[in-house]
Amino acid sequence: MSSSSLSEKPVLRPYPNDPGARSYIGGESTTLYFINDLPSGLQAIISQIDCQGHRKRWAKVKSGPSSEGWEYRETTAYLLRPWEVTFCKGETETETETETVATWIYYPMPDPSCIVLDPDESPVQYLTGVSESFVRNVSSPEGGASTTIKFENRLQVKVNIFCLDSVGKPIPYGSINPRDSSLQHTRVDHAWKVVAEYEVPSFVVFYATPHGGIARIESSLFSGHISG
Repeated sequence: MSSSSLSEKPVLRPYPNDPGARSYIGGESTTLYFINDLPSGLQAIISQIDCQGHRKRWAKVKSGPSSEGWEYRETTAYLLRPWEVTFCKGETETETETETVATWIYYPMPDPSCIVLDPDESPVQYLTGVSESFVRNVSSPEGGASTTIKFENRLQVKVNIFCLDSVGKPIPYGSINPRDSSLQHTRVDHAWKVVAEYEVPSFVVFYATPHGGIARIESSLFSGHISG
């Protein structure tokens, strides 16, 4: 595949380092293209994350034309199976002799996409939640480009996740226990409703963005439940 063809594919934005990240059984297959855009003097250690959260090294890439350097590499990946990329200074043979610059987590999307090996790549952003007092007649548009939302439950109660369809009907997507998280594949501008299991249920809505995002579910989003 030519470089011009790769430029037409979506680029995955990294998520912040998460030692608790792990893979889940299942998930449809897709294709990832790792593009070597490493600055001089840096190397990248690319690892697959298994269901126990263990990191299995897939490749080590150096900047520039070297034996471990390459322009890009293609591989089969699966939804719900994240990858970790650790960027290190120097080009020594042992990791203990290097200094870690950044560690990013990448989640494959349904569409074939690229991961640019650059520690300065902009990470996904935290999404703004809209509390129920400001929500009226919310629905999701038809279609849209693929993206992701990672829901992080910072409450002391369980939350239930719903995607709102084109007429505003809530489609259930499971629940998230306190202090746990869940990644959902979705479409840009689709609306997601998060219902907290307080004595009086309360909800907040998040909207999916083009480059993925983190929906941090905090007590400040729920009026009357400031204790979390």
